[in-house]
Amino acid sequence: MALILKDGTISGLKPKLISVGIQTKFWGPQPQTKVSRIPFDENELDRDPALRIPIWKHPDYNQDEVRRAYIKWGPNQPILAEYPRTKTGVQNRRFQESWYKKFPSLEYSISKDAAFCFPCFVFQGHEPLHPAFTVDGFSSWKRVNHGVKCVFLSHMGGPFSTHNNAVRNVEALKNILVHIDKVMNVQSSKEIKKNRLRLKATIDSFQWLTLQGCALRGRDESVMSKNRGNLIEMIGLMAKLNVEINDIVLEKAPGNAKNTTSLTLKKKISKVLTRYNLHIQDLRGQGYDGASNMRGAFNGLQALFRNECEYAYYVHCFAHRLQLALVATAEDEISIWQFFSKLTCIVNLISASPKRHTELRSAQAIEIERGITSGERETGKGANHLSFKAFVVER
Repeated sequence: MALILKDGTISGLKPKLISVGIQTKFWGPQPQTKVSRIPFDENELDRDPALRIPIWKHPDYNQDEVRRAYIKWGPNQPILAEYPRTKTGVQNRRFQESWYKKFPSLEYSISKDAAFCFPCFVFQGHEPLHPAFTVDGFSSWKRVNHGVKCVFLSHMGGPFSTHNNAVRNVEALKNILVHIDKVMNVQSSKEIKKNRLRLKATIDSFQWLTLQGCALRGRDESVMSKNRGNLIEMIGLMAKLNVEINDIVLEKAPGNAKNTTSLTLKKKISKVLTRYNLHIQDLRGQGYDGASNMRGAFNGLQALFRNECEYAYYVHCFAHRLQLALVATAEDEISIWQFFSKLTCIVNLISASPKRHTELRSAQAIEIERGITSGERETGKGANHLSFKAFVVER
């Protein structure tokens, strides 16, 4: 399953997708396959607030990099021996260095003798209605020291003002640990560790019971049964001896999805996308298997997403296509089909009897000895180690 988000805006193109066999074709105007990108070099960015290019004027694919570059540098706060004086009425007023400490987000432009707001500039995503603190600059110094009427305080506003939201966004972008990719990697690493431990406990139990020639299943494997079968009881014993295993096996293990209708899957996927602030309108591709609930042209999962975003084109999963091609080829080639059928029967026959295990081991030991004597096999530590555990793993 795959969802592709846009990597740039392509306007004026509304192609309709038509699937023919395993090929995917566009009917109508062909979308751009390549977008010429302007290379980004942070050394070319201007630090002076009055001279720099607004974030929203940079190409979409460069805006995040530009933001990170300016956040790395921080607010532009030059310290001058004396700031230029501006005559207001009968008094000469000027910018004060002490304002930097009082308003940490404040910036000063030497070229324009004006003040700017750093967070608002960094997260200004479109042309502002009030450009005083982001584009034009503010230089009416008499309106600063007016108590609660101070223009800087008015600009900051309440807890959920545009300015304070921008401040929080700057802090979040500076904190690498809360970035989406880092959070998802941490969660993914924990899940991988749990999955490996769960799989190891199951395989170890299975191998031990197989080696002893014990049956795996029980007559009654329900939760209320007093004897649920050797495999489940063995895993339960391991869980009692290890707290980590106890938290991830049997009833505490994740189960298979019970409701896999296209609408349910769409709600689940949309919920995950929303959690990470990803928008369905930005989807540019989908990849699923060929099940009807996934690829259905009218009620399938891909169709439900296409109803909300016509550019979320569906492509049959290439890995699943390869699997289907291999299966079809194997079915048509009699020798391949016979090989795997006979191999399955042999493995089942040997696994069902400890006596056959011993006979197989003896036959394999004779074959190894013959190969070493004739020089067909190399010798070395563990090179020709014979064990049923290795046989089961290789299977």
